Amino acid sequence: MNDAVEIRPATRDDTEALLPLVRAYYAEESYPFDERASREALHGLLDDPAKGRAWVALCDGQVVGYVVLTLGWSLEYRGLGVKALHLEVEENKPEALALYRRLGFEDHERRLMTLAL
Repeated sequence: MNDAVEIRPATRDDTEALLPLVRAYYAEESYPFDERASREALHGLLDDPAKGRAWVALCDGQVVGYVVLTLGWSLEYRGLGVKALHLEVEENKPEALALYRRLGFEDHERRLMTLAL
């Protein structure tokens, strides 16, 4: 068994391998999971680079993790020449918060708010 992890851009062909990982993450965080909607969202992201990028982590050729970067538009940070990264992290995850702070992320005391449409 080779423990080396390979990171590569995700493609549409990775969708079926990604969905169980997304489902597991949603279950851990008690988020509702809709497989059809998640598949459509993945396809929308993977088919349109203007929306963002995704990468998969592989171990022994199997997808074992993923990272998703979505691009938003803010008057403070313009264009695809990205000037800032915004990170979503649960407030009840002190280890993750500490890691991201060590990596240089700053908490601006803003809250991500969502209105499901």
